[in-house]
Amino acid sequence: MKNELLNIRKSPIVPIAIHIFIWLSFLSLPLILLQWHNPKGFEHFPLKMFIWNNIILIAFFYLNYLVLIPKLFLKRKIWKYISSIFLSIVVESYIVLQTPYILNIPPPLHDKPDFNFELRIIIFTIIAWAISTGIKMTNEWFKNESQKTLLEKEKLGAELAYLKSQMNPHFFFNVLNNICSLARKKSDDTEPAIIKLSQLMRYNLYTSQEDKVELEKEIQYLHDYIDIQKMRLANNVSIDFKVDGNIYPIKIEPLLFITFVENAFKHGINPQIKSEIKISINVIDSKVIFKISNYSDANHVKQNENEGIGLKNVTRRLNILYPSKHILSISKNNNKFIVDLTIETHD
Repeated sequence: MKNELLNIRKSPIVPIAIHIFIWLSFLSLPLILLQWHNPKGFEHFPLKMFIWNNIILIAFFYLNYLVLIPKLFLKRKIWKYISSIFLSIVVESYIVLQTPYILNIPPPLHDKPDFNFELRIIIFTIIAWAISTGIKMTNEWFKNESQKTLLEKEKLGAELAYLKSQMNPHFFFNVLNNICSLARKKSDDTEPAIIKLSQLMRYNLYTSQEDKVELEKEIQYLHDYIDIQKMRLANNVSIDFKVDGNIYPIKIEPLLFITFVENAFKHGINPQIKSEIKISINVIDSKVIFKISNYSDANHVKQNENEGIGLKNVTRRLNILYPSKHILSISKNNNKFIVDLTIETHD
């Protein structure tokens, strides 16, 4: 709701329309009251006196709006502001009361009004002060909220860049370890693995810098990573990767799934027993449902202080990129690690 108000406030027509509406309403009020309290008095109210009084009132309005509030009130010079307002009201009221003499016309009301004319002048001046103060402070609130929103976006953008810079070295460190393992074995898969790695690096350098990428590219990225992992795995490791639904119109922020896949290969495979990794991506309308499960042997995996940094980063990225538009569930049941992630990609 706040963002909608800020977007409306950005329109240049809005402040102009507000000022015109307020002045039409405010300037018509004295005529309405005069017609109500003294219908005959309206006939004797000179037009040039009405215009003169309103010019003085408008001058006071914008003196407060453009000068006194910005120069004194917003700079916390409260007593100077109060003194200036009091002095301005006195001067403005005096000038209005002297209007018949300034314009050389008889006083506008010969019949005795229902309330004192001088008091009416002061009341309308105070109302003008209240309205100008209210509008100015509302504008300042919108301005401050816009600045806060901009700063939040810049902060989140910087945080996202930092999270990506953390993730990439961590990710490629693990891939290089896998290729080193192939090289030690003098495996024929070493060269294809290096080619796959170059494809992964190209994706990270270029595509990942975009705000959103096609889901098809993200899936191909996962396939390339899985192909590298398969080159070093024994035959007792089963990998099942399924994709269902129409993926082609869907766009998504890059590198959201790779951390979960990486952790499955890093912590979910025990070379001593038969292991299985299941990955599925299902698209239903604008929802992307990602699920991965793997065996996790608590005795096989050793904990260290850096473990879990990838999960923390991707969780933070999801909170930034898809607030209230994603559901992430991470669970462990009988040494089986399961991740369920649903993302609403529709804006």
